Amino acid sequence: MAGELARRRPSLTVRLVDAGNDREVGALLDRDPRDPTTPGVRTMRRHGGSEDFPVPSGIGGSSLLHAGIALRGTGRDLAMWHARAGHRWSPGALTTLFDRLESGGDKDGRSTDGGKTDNGEGSGPLRHADPDRLPPAYRAFLAYCGRVFGTTGNLNDPASHGVGTVPGVGTAGSIATTARQYLGRDRRPANLQLTGESVVDSVELTAGRVSHAHVRHLPSGHSTRVEAGIVVLAAGAVASAEILLRSGIGSAARLAEVGRASVLDLPGVGAALRDHPVLWCEAAVDPAPGDPPWPWHAVLCRTTPEDPRLPDCSLELFHDFRLRQRDLWRHRVVLSHTQLTDVTPGSVSLVRTGDRLTTRVEAARPARESTTRLHTAHALGLHAESEFRAVGLRRPRLRPHPGAPAPDRAADGVRSAYHFHGTCPMGTDPAVAVTGTDLKVLGTSNLYVADASVIPGQFGANTHHATRAVALRAADEIDGALALH
Repeated sequence: MAGELARRRPSLTVRLVDAGNDREVGALLDRDPRDPTTPGVRTMRRHGGSEDFPVPSGIGGSSLLHAGIALRGTGRDLAMWHARAGHRWSPGALTTLFDRLESGGDKDGRSTDGGKTDNGEGSGPLRHADPDRLPPAYRAFLAYCGRVFGTTGNLNDPASHGVGTVPGVGTAGSIATTARQYLGRDRRPANLQLTGESVVDSVELTAGRVSHAHVRHLPSGHSTRVEAGIVVLAAGAVASAEILLRSGIGSAARLAEVGRASVLDLPGVGAALRDHPVLWCEAAVDPAPGDPPWPWHAVLCRTTPEDPRLPDCSLELFHDFRLRQRDLWRHRVVLSHTQLTDVTPGSVSLVRTGDRLTTRVEAARPARESTTRLHTAHALGLHAESEFRAVGLRRPRLRPHPGAPAPDRAADGVRSAYHFHGTCPMGTDPAVAVTGTDLKVLGTSNLYVADASVIPGQFGANTHHATRAVALRAADEIDGALALH
């Protein structure tokens, strides 16, 4: 969004405040252990313990983790968005945003990615792995899922289900970060000011207008009060809600409980942290000499809510990228079962401990234990399937979420897919909505939110592509508002 606005309006000063550093990250899978992409963690409470989730350290946020996965969601997802946010977010309107992102330039002739990336790749069109060039375990996954659940040639067809290759905006091993695509390095717009390793703690709101933002430099702890014209929060579904709460924007009753003055009563702030609970199993495989290199998120199977064998699940296989040495990746894979709907939301709130205000994150969780048990049984049984026996898949081992005890129940193995969304949902009713359909915080004139937090309900796919669509719409909205003045 910052890159878009800076290029569209050269006379506008755009200041991007980002917690990440501005060091170039060459490849997600070849990161230097001394300078990791995700050194920071935050903690959320989960039944059975607590779970740490990573906080990316490079400019580009979660695009460093999700690496350009470009799933539009299903027809059910687009219909939900339309029902809750109105005609401006209809399936047709969302499809137009996705088309613009995937074309490398929007239909009005404006650039949506600033041209080519530093490694010669633009944001569109989408790319798919060649199934014939995938490692044997990936081909076994495609064969098994095709036999059991069917195949699809296009996972972005709103009605599709079955197994296929994952659409993405990068190539195997390359980080298709939003920073690389939209900011560039040598071609960064002169009117774009980047303030790295810094965060916005709060904003000052008076009579519905933000006058200043409080920016804190992370290494030094020094805070600066910055005058603001238009302020856009794009810190993610956890941090954007946190910034609003610390600014006195949220439930007046809940803010009073922690001794925080309310300046704008919006009970929906942080009330519904949506996510995709996932079961993550590790399994060893027998590699063969000359196997193709391991790609990143190349295959995915999407089931339907009505499928009794494995309802409403995203089933994936990928190499275990946490292993620091690339030659070890061929020996271990991860099988993930991600539940897409029928999820009980979590929350983001403030709590007071003595003189300190801290943020409490409560995890979203599967609504029904029976679904989790079914997913667990399926994951642990895959080694017995003929396709996986042929590649020497050992019995998978259920990996619990960080901080949890060894799982003795299915629910204890559930962790987060890091697809956080929904804490600042768009809509028109201030009792539940936080932003309007123009992405402006209700009751304000110059405060916007533009990240996954505005998605108004449970989204049934990886949220990376939907978040990019929100950012593009935010650039349109702000550009249009500036044109009126």
